[in-house]
Amino acid sequence: MSKKINTRTLTAAALIIALHIVFVRLVSLGNTSVRISLGFFTTAVAGMIFGPLGGGAVAAIADILGTILFSKGEVYFFPLTISEFLYGFGFGMILHNKSFSALKLSILTAVQFIIINLFINSVWLYFYFIMIVGSPRGYWVIFSGRLAAALINMPMQIIGINLICRY
Repeated sequence: MSKKINTRTLTAAALIIALHIVFVRLVSLGNTSVRISLGFFTTAVAGMIFGPLGGGAVAAIADILGTILFSKGEVYFFPLTISEFLYGFGFGMILHNKSFSALKLSILTAVQFIIINLFINSVWLYFYFIMIVGSPRGYWVIFSGRLAAALINMPMQIIGINLICRY
């Protein structure tokens, strides 16, 4: 994020947060553990515009507000917000004021998706189901469901982010 926070910056961040909430909470398929959505577009744009810290902050705020406003029976779980921050931070590192190639961007998006979404979020959800829901599910049960969704999400993210960055 720039050193100076002004009205234009706050307005742009608020619009991106609102779009993120719409994409993730209102126009998505799935449930708590497996979700297919277009929220990665707004996270990538936030990272591109505001940089690593700003992109992470926008993603984290969008996650918190989205959970509070449109939870669909979910309970807020802070570790998942950490993952959202890492997504925004990663996109900021990759996209903010940098030249990139489609191959480099695809590889970095895939690595970020695999590490954060598949592995870290599966661990968070494992603990979520034990501590919050009270019905433990095995890690590999959660992971295998998320892996199936990843076969749809990851190519969609790679193509979508390459298109955003091109234009």
